[in-house]
Amino acid sequence: MKQKQTEKVFLPENKEEDLVYWVATDMHYLADELYDNGSVFQQLLLTNDGKLIERGTDIIEEFISQAIHEKPDGVLICGDLTFNGERISLMKIAEQFDKLEEEGIPVYVIPGNHDLDYAFSDYYLGDEHGKVPNISLEAFKEIAGKFGYSDALAKEESSFSYVAELKDDIWLMALDVNSSAVKGCLSKDTLEWMEEQLQSAKSKNIKVITMSHQNVLKQNDMMYAEYGVFLNLSGHSHLQHTSRSDSFTDICTESLSVYPLQFGILTLHADQNSFDYENRELGIYKEEARERFDETVIRMVEPQLQGL
Repeated sequence: MKQKQTEKVFLPENKEEDLVYWVATDMHYLADELYDNGSVFQQLLLTNDGKLIERGTDIIEEFISQAIHEKPDGVLICGDLTFNGERISLMKIAEQFDKLEEEGIPVYVIPGNHDLDYAFSDYYLGDEHGKVPNISLEAFKEIAGKFGYSDALAKEESSFSYVAELKDDIWLMALDVNSSAVKGCLSKDTLEWMEEQLQSAKSKNIKVITMSHQNVLKQNDMMYAEYGVFLNLSGHSHLQHTSRSDSFTDICTESLSVYPLQFGILTLHADQNSFDYENRELGIYKEEARERFDETVIRMVEPQLQGL
C-alpha cells in the first residue's frame, strides 16, 4: 500500500541532483531490559493505543537495515523516539542510529512530548512496575545531540532546536516544541531564534524545510508566509495526514510502531521544482500490527456505542 502526493515548490535552479530523505516518527521504543511477558506488561498491551511495543527492537532494526541498503541522503526523526521517556530507551535507540551514521547516512532528530521530562517512565517486569530515570533536556542533548544538534550551523541553547545544512542552498530547521513550559508550543526564545535564522536564510537565498513533532501549520503564519518555508514534517498524531495553506504543506507521518508500520520517503526534485512524498511499509509483522490496531479500535469505540 502506497500513498503518494506531489507539491510544486520552487527550488534553486543550480541544484543538480534530487535529495532523498527517509522520515520516521513516533517509534515509541521501549528498551528490552524494561519489560518481559509478565502480567503487568500484558495489562499494558491491553490498554495502549495500538503500538506494537513488544516488537520495537525488530522494527527499529528492520528500518535501519533497509536504510543502510538503500542509502538515502539522510534520515529525519520527528520525535517520540522513546515509549515514555525512559533514558535507557533513548540510549539504545541512539546505538541503532549510530549504525546509520557509520554508513555515511546522517540522522537528524528532535524530541517529542513523550521524550522530555515524562512522568511515566517505567519498567514492566513480572507483576511489578516502577520508575526508571527519565530524560531531561540536557540528557537528551548528551545522548542524542550527535544527531543534528551538536554539529549544527546554528542551535538554540534553551531547546533542542537547530539548523542543519542539507545542501549549500537548502537548510533543515529542526524545531523543538517540547522543552518549553507549554508542551507543543514554541517558546518566546525559540520563536525569536527561529526568525533570526529565517532572516539569515532569506538573505542568502537559501530555502528552508522545517521539522517539528507536533503540527505547526496554525501556529506560525510568519514562518511559511514571510520567509517562504514551503514544507514542515511532523508526527505526534500517529495517523498519516497532510495540511495545506497556500504554498505551505505540513506532512504528518504515521507512527512507525502502529499499523501498518510505515515511514515516509521525501524526494526533493531539482529539475521539476517539486517534492514527492510517499509512504512505505516496513513489510514485517503486518498481520500482528493489524490485529493490534483492530483490537484497539474496537476497545475504544465499543463504550461509545453502548452509550447510544
